[in-house]
This record gives sequence, structure tokens and C-alpha cells, in this order.
Amino acid sequence: MEEKPRFITGLGSKVLMALCGPLAVVLSKAGEGLEHLGQKMGWWESLGAIKKPLPPTLLKDLPDSRIQRPVVLVPGWQTPEDRFDHLAEKLTANGQNGGRVYYVRDGEFFADLDCQERILTSQVRSDGKVFVAVFPSVNTPPNLSAPELARDLKAIAALTGSPKADVVGYSMGGLATRTYLDQGGDQVGKFMMLGTPNRGSALARSSLGLLDLAGRGWDTNWLLSRKPITEADRDALGWLRPVTGGPANPQLADLNSRWESQKARSEAVRLVGSHSRPTLGRYFIPVLGDGTVPGNSLQIGDEKPHFLKDRHHRNHGLLFSNPQTYLEMRDFFGWGQ
Repeated sequence: MEEKPRFITGLGSKVLMALCGPLAVVLSKAGEGLEHLGQKMGWWESLGAIKKPLPPTLLKDLPDSRIQRPVVLVPGWQTPEDRFDHLAEKLTANGQNGGRVYYVRDGEFFADLDCQERILTSQVRSDGKVFVAVFPSVNTPPNLSAPELARDLKAIAALTGSPKADVVGYSMGGLATRTYLDQGGDQVGKFMMLGTPNRGSALARSSLGLLDLAGRGWDTNWLLSRKPITEADRDALGWLRPVTGGPANPQLADLNSRWESQKARSEAVRLVGSHSRPTLGRYFIPVLGDGTVPGNSLQIGDEKPHFLKDRHHRNHGLLFSNPQTYLEMRDFFGWGQ
């Protein structure tokens, strides 16, 4: 059985615990106190809560899109269920491009993200173009989500008659799509990675460290509840660790070593993301990114990222709502033709 990735390992683990454990406990307890105070005073729900509703859409007045072939949106780690809503509403408004989003799980089609309302292939509109891949869980790591994506793409091809689909891989969804290509997948047309940590994210390393401290008896419950993060996230977090500056990330390093062959299995690649917000970097030194993924982590091979300059919604969780993101897709996928 493969050993699960851990941050606190080796001879230095006791030293790290002695340094990091008490600090993590202090921060966790301080957070608990701040949350209690905020709830008592009535401002926590609006300012302190982690999960916030989507702000009003900024895409409504932008030019419409005529999608040429199916496009598949691939979610990342713990992607909130509403993150695609603004884009999906824009693409399907007034009945265009099939008039609705179809959710695909294990090669079957559904009307809802929870995959409770199944749609028979005969019920899918012939002009349906917008699909969202749904994996077994929100923390399914790329090595397990890639085979799921293969089944979904095969089903979409059989349904639409299009041998390839354009793909937007969001965050870890970009790594899942790359893993699919790495395993020989050949049904991706144009491939956009949105906020994908191709070189990893220091937040994943810190999260693994907190899980390790909790496993050794340190009270880090409040800090872990911010996402929230549990042991079930460990495998996915292992994939998201940085490839340099700490414990190795063999999975991502191995995947990156074959980037050129992955790229060759798609028609074209575009990297899109943000470098406008302070983001945790190496040795806890802030760098520019989207608050979760550093801007310098987006690059892979010779591909240079297209950084979002529109000042609205440049944080990681709202990248799909950024007007420039929509315009980048429209240009890259040829939706304006």
C-alpha cells in the first residue's frame, strides 16, 4: 500500500513539532476566540465565514458565445457547488448552446450537480454543448479522477458525435485532465487550465502539516475547519504540494516530466490565472497569486500564463466569474465565430 504523504517526517519531526505545534495551537485557540466574539457581536457570518455566496454576475452584458463543440468543465479540490454558475448561466442563457448544463458522472448524464436526477441520452438536447464533470467526491485525487474523466469524455463523444471536447480544467481539475492525457487520453480538443497549480501550492503543504500535528495530539481543529480539511483530503493534498522547497512531491514531479507528451495529445493549451493577491509561498513568504495558488505555479514547460488584469474576482474561488476569464475562453475556444 502506498504511504500517504506527510509533512512532518524524518529526524527533524520532533524539532518541527516543538516549533510548529505550540504555534498552531495558539493560532487555533485565538481563531476560536475571535469566532466566538464575532458570533456574539453579529459580524462573523458576513466577515468571518469561509463559504460565501457568489457575488452578482458580471458576465451578463458581455458578448454571447456560440460554442462550436462540447466544452467540459472539470472541477478541482473541494470546488464549491456554485463556482461554475455564472459561466454556465452566461453560456446557456436564452436557450443558446443547448439551454442548460449537463452533469456527467461515470459516463451518465444528470440534471443536477448532486447527480440525483438522471437524464437519459435520448433526453439530452441535440445542441447540448455545456457539460460539467462530477467525480466521486470533492477530494478525489487526479490518479483516480482521470479514469472517471475518460468515461465522461467517451460518453459525451457518443452522445454528441464530436470525437473531441474542449476542456477547462479548474485548479486540481487541470492536473486531473493532464493525468488523463498522460494515460493516453485522446479526446481533448483545446485545453485551458484555470488556476491550476502545475508546480504545487504551499497551502497544501501547510494543510498536511496541520493534519500531521493533529494526528500527534496537537489541537489544530479550528485551523483545519477553515476549509474544512480532514484525513480524507490527504491524498489530494499530496498531489498539490509544491515540487520544490520541502518534502518531495513525486506524483506531480513525475507528471511534469512528461508535459510535452501530454500537450501533444491536445490541440492547443492556454494557462489562465491571477497574480494579484498575497499568496502563501515558499518558507511562508508571501508571493503574488490568487490567494491559493501562486502565479509562478501556473507555468508548465514553455507555456506562459495569461494573467487576469480585470480587477474583479481574481481570487481563486471566483476565477470562473471574472469577465476576462470568459473573454479568454471565448477567444481561445473560438466561441465568437
